[in-house]
Formats: sequence, C-alpha cells, structure tokens
Amino acid sequence: EDIARINAKSDQTHVTYDREATLISLFNFAADRFPDRVAVKNGDINITYKELQQQSGELAFYLNNKYKINRDDLVVMHTERSERMLVAIMAILKLGAAYVPVDPDYPESRIEYIMSDSGTKLVLFDTPVADSIKEKFDGIAFEDIRDFKGSGETYCAEITAKNLAYVIYTSGTTGNPKGCLIEHGNLTRLLFNDNDLFDFNEHDVWSLFHSYCFDFSVWEMYGAILKGGTVVVVPKPVAQDSIAFFDFLLSEKITVLNQTPTAFRSLLQTNAQRLEGKDAAIRYLIFGGEALSPGILEPWHKAFPKCKIINMYGITETTVHVTYKHITEKEIRENKSNIGIPIPTLSCFVLDTDMKQASFGVIGELCVGGAGVARGYHNKPELTAEKFAPHPFIPGERIYRSGDFARILLSGDLEYIGRKDDQVKIRGHRIETGEIEATIRQQPEIKDVVVITYKNNTGEHELVAYYVPHPGLTVNLRERLSSKLPSYMVPAYLVPLDKFPITSNGKLDKTALPLPQQMQSPQTAYIGPRNETDRIIAQIWQEVLEKEKIGIQDNFFDLGGHSLKATRVISRIQETFGVKVDMKNLFIDPTIEHLSDFVETLTWIDDQQNSNTDNISEELIL
Repeated sequence: EDIARINAKSDQTHVTYDREATLISLFNFAADRFPDRVAVKNGDINITYKELQQQSGELAFYLNNKYKINRDDLVVMHTERSERMLVAIMAILKLGAAYVPVDPDYPESRIEYIMSDSGTKLVLFDTPVADSIKEKFDGIAFEDIRDFKGSGETYCAEITAKNLAYVIYTSGTTGNPKGCLIEHGNLTRLLFNDNDLFDFNEHDVWSLFHSYCFDFSVWEMYGAILKGGTVVVVPKPVAQDSIAFFDFLLSEKITVLNQTPTAFRSLLQTNAQRLEGKDAAIRYLIFGGEALSPGILEPWHKAFPKCKIINMYGITETTVHVTYKHITEKEIRENKSNIGIPIPTLSCFVLDTDMKQASFGVIGELCVGGAGVARGYHNKPELTAEKFAPHPFIPGERIYRSGDFARILLSGDLEYIGRKDDQVKIRGHRIETGEIEATIRQQPEIKDVVVITYKNNTGEHELVAYYVPHPGLTVNLRERLSSKLPSYMVPAYLVPLDKFPITSNGKLDKTALPLPQQMQSPQTAYIGPRNETDRIIAQIWQEVLEKEKIGIQDNFFDLGGHSLKATRVISRIQETFGVKVDMKNLFIDPTIEHLSDFVETLTWIDDQQNSNTDNISEELIL
C-alpha cells in the first residue's frame, strides 16, 4: 500500500486541462473579462488589459506587414524590463512566432551567437546595439515604430498549442548556450488544469523581478496577465537594492513574490531589523531556480505567518516548474531540500544508470515526463535525442533527463541531492560537493555555503568553500570539518564572504567569487620571519602554496593547504634541514612559527649528538 501510494504521488499526469489552449486564447479571455483592470504597471505607467490587447495587436499588424513573419519563426528581443517589453512579447505571440530574449548586459559575442544560432527573422531592441550586430541582422528599434500605435489595425495569426512560444538560451557544456524550444501547450497547462495548486486571481499583484532570459519571468508574467492580475515591473536599480526592493514590495502591495533562494537570502539579511510590524500584502512566496535551505525562512515566517511559502524545483526544459512543496514550520526546522511532488500534468522518476526505477531512498537521476517536456533544443538534434529520451515506461512518450540527483522519501516527496556534474575527483577521490555543503550548513555559525572546484597554476583541482557567517560570529570551520569529513574532502580554501554575488537572474554568480589565491588567512595579521629558519620555511610554504607573502602565524590550511601539499612541505623541510619531522606536527599546529621552533629544537638535539632523537621528537609532537 505504501509503495502504491508513493508511486501515485510520483505521477500527476492524470488531470484534465484544455489541450488546445494557447497563451493568446487565454489572454483574450482575461482581456474580455477584465478590460479596465491594470495588466502591466511600470512606475507611473499603467496599461490596462484593453490597452495591452490593442497595442500588441497593432504592433503585430505592423510587423507582419513589414517583415512577413510566419508561425514558429524566431524573433530576438534585445530590451530592458518595461511595459513595452510586455507589449512586444504579446505582439510576437500574436504573429504565431516565438520570442528569443537577449539580455542587453550579455557580452557582445554571446548576443551575436544567440542571434546567429536562432536564425532570427528580426531583432526588436530598445537599447543600444553594437554596430557589428546591426550590420548582420535585420533589426528595428522601438523608437522607430512608435507610429504603429493608434492605427486601429490589429493582427493575430491562427495559433495552435503546438506552436512555439519562446526560446530561452541556457548555458551549455560546449561553451556556447543552447536554445530550449517551448510550445504554447507546454506553458498553458502549468497555470490551467483541474487540479491547480494555486488560487491566483484578478486581484493578485505580481512583481516582475527576474530577467526575461530566466524562465522564472515566464511564471511571473503569465501568472499575472492570464489570470486577470497585475504584473509590476521592478526597475533594475530596485531589484539590485534589497532595501529598496523590500520597500517596493510593500508600497506596490505585491501579493505574489517569486524568488531564488540566493536573492531572497540577501533580501532577508538586509532587512532583518525591518520585518517586524510591516503590513505586507504578500500571500504567496514562491521559490525556484536553486536548492532551498528552508532554515533561512524562519524570520520571514515569524514576521508574516499568513504568507504561504512554496518551494518549486524547476527546469527550463520542462517549462519553469516541476515539483511543489508547501514549506511549514516542520520543513523550516528540518532544513532539508525537500522539493515535494510533481505538479499536475507532470511525472517524476528517479532512475538508475540502466534507466530503471531506483528503490525508495536510493539516489538516482531525476527524470521528468508529461505535458511540460519541451520540444527540444534548437538546431541540436543529437543533444535533444540524448536529453529528451524515450519514456522507459510509456511507449511513444518522452522524458527529460535532468542531470540532477534525487531520491524518493517514504513520504513520497522528492529530496534534491545535487547535480550529477557536482561530482568531482580530487587527488583520485570521487567527491560530491553537495555533501560538503550539507556538512558546513550544519554549523550554527554559518548562514550559507557553496563549494566549487578551482584549478591552480599547476593544473591541480582543489576544493574551495565560500561561506557567509552570521554577523559577529567566528568558527574554526577547518577543525569542525576535519572531525566530520575525510581529509581529502576538507576544502583547501575556506573563504568567508559578507554575501554571495548574484546574477541578474537572482542566482549565485560563481564567476564573481574571488579567486582563492587572492585570499589571505582572515584570522591573523602578517608577522614576518624572526630568523633564518622562519625565512626558509616561509619560502617553502610560498612555493608549495603558490603565495607571495606568508606570515609565520598564518594557518597552512587556511591558505589552501591539504594533505598532499603538507607532504610536500614536510619533505622539503627534511631535505633542507636534514631532520626528521612527522606529518602530525603540521596538523597539530599548522604555522611556520611552530614548525620553525620544532626544527630548531631537533637541530639542537642533533648538535648534542643525542642518539635518541626519534623518541624525543615523538614527545615533542605529543
């Protein structure tokens, strides 16, 4: 009975919904019902449903006449977040085409690659575009098409649920991004089915916080305008200022807030003293995009107990969201990355390497089936065939192989473990960085952590843990980890940060993390050599650790040392001074000062021609 119950939770595809619905048909329905309600708000600019309907239809008419855009053609948008962005998106959809969002902040080479790879028929832009791009692609600026408004002529193609709606380019293992093809039907079933998990309505006010290059924005935009609600554009300076954004949420009376855990953590930390006593209208706080550690939510839940907190695991290739988990006090207390069960219209399977279903509690690859599975990747048939595989249990259907590790709990919920590609090899040992992160998160002084690999100047891969401690608290993290993990799993670098850098999508920006060789031990000020022995040992450390300046009280392991480098140091010391030094000596007190004193003691003993050096050195070690 338990197995049957758990299997039933894993498959939520047996729901009813309109399989012929499109984004345009659903928008038309909302516009007919709520013509005078505000659909889009950007500062002092308000656009009603009637106005959005008319303006997008007129723009579609203009573009169709000038460029003859066909169904499933791709149209690149090179715009900032604004009310005009929404008008343009709806116009492109009415043409039967799919929009391809490009962030103006992308490097020029990435923008050019996306435009070229998409084979775009047209580029719509409201921000400066490089001349080299203008020369290669047919583009038109919003400034040049202002006269389309008020023409009265509108256009809307015959569209089906199988037509493309948007193509979002995600990072690829080849170094170039890959375009994910999403159809109208992939998205409409997310918001309209007979087992809808949310009670979104025309009174909801959504914040458009995320870049339209991140599919969380899809949820924010259509969650509002297909239900008769209002989407409020968050200006970029406000989105990047946690205090201003919190005030924005209050003043705009936002009721549905969508956040990545990294962005929300910054919001919480900055406004920790400002939560209590605030009258927030937020009734849904929805997480996605990254693994959530629910423990961070305690102050929010305490300040706004009526706000419903939802954790939603999602993938671009399966259309925004995959699973749903209501976060209560229990989940906050347990602080585990429980991602819940599949949302209606989807199924989730944890499969082993033979594509067979893994036993309960056994870690495997999370694969997703159902109506949210995308068409595939643009111009990448081999990758599409690899990642969008034949369904192992239902002939003729497909599943998406997520590349994420998960396991099914006895409750039927899914526990997110981490990426398959988070599995690394360090000095011959296979390591899951998620395990190290989980161990560090258990330390009460630590707010958050991310563990990555770093290639040093010699080509050796090393582990680096960046962590955010609670203000005013310190922790001997290396000592704690050494007591919980094998030595090869203790990161070579433990780097404290005030906060994590984030991208425009609200995700952790790993490229902005400081290089570990730039970091010195935070615990001690520099103290130079006292004598020649100090100087020689410091030189050995500098060469092994690849650092230019090391003080005699700096910690070997805080500077990136590990067991393999310790072996090199001890070997060099024994070779240089002609004394026998046990490896334990470096682990007991990992400073130049201690090693130097120990070496000088052994040298003095040798000078006294003490034949019992080994026994004495053992006493000194202890």
